[in-house]
Amino acid sequence: ADQLEEQSLDFPLSYASLNSCTRVPPTEAEDYSDTLRPASIAVYADMGHLTTYCSSNYSMLQAGILDSCEHRSSSMELPSLDKMLRVFNPNLVVVQSNERDDGLVDQARAIAQSIQQIDGYENSWKLIVIAATIQDGEASETRQTAVEVLGAIEELHKLLPIRTFIA
Repeated sequence: ADQLEEQSLDFPLSYASLNSCTRVPPTEAEDYSDTLRPASIAVYADMGHLTTYCSSNYSMLQAGILDSCEHRSSSMELPSLDKMLRVFNPNLVVVQSNERDDGLVDQARAIAQSIQQIDGYENSWKLIVIAATIQDGEASETRQTAVEVLGAIEELHKLLPIRTFIA
C-alpha cells in the first residue's frame, strides 16, 4: 500500500490555507530583502542533498526495492517551497541545478548561469535555497560542509549581486 495515499486520507495536503492569505502585489519599492513578499519572488532555485528525496516508502523498502534518491523536491507530489511560492506568483520560474553530486560551488555557478539566461533577471527577485548535508562537503575535513556553503554563497553573490535572497 502506498503510504502517501493512506496518509492523505487522514491528513489531506492542500494549499487552501495559502489561498486565504492577503494578496499584496509587488511594488517598485521592494528593493530590500526585508520588504520581500512571496509574490515578489520571480525565480526559485535550490541546491544541496536536502533538496532531493527518495520515492521509496516503507513497503518498498521492506521488499528490498531501493530508490536512487535523486528526485528534486519540485517534482514530488507533496508540498514544496516552489509550489507554495507559485500560489502567490503563477509565473514563478524554477531553475534546476546540475547534478546533486557536484560541489555546491559548481551547483551555484550552474544555477547562476541558468538564471542569467532569463530576460530581465537583474530586476527580478531570486530566491536560492541551500540545504546542505555532510554529503555536500568532503568528509575528509571537519566542517567542510560550512566551507562549501560559504563558497556557494560567495559564487552566487559574485554572479547574481542584485535582488538575490539566499537562504
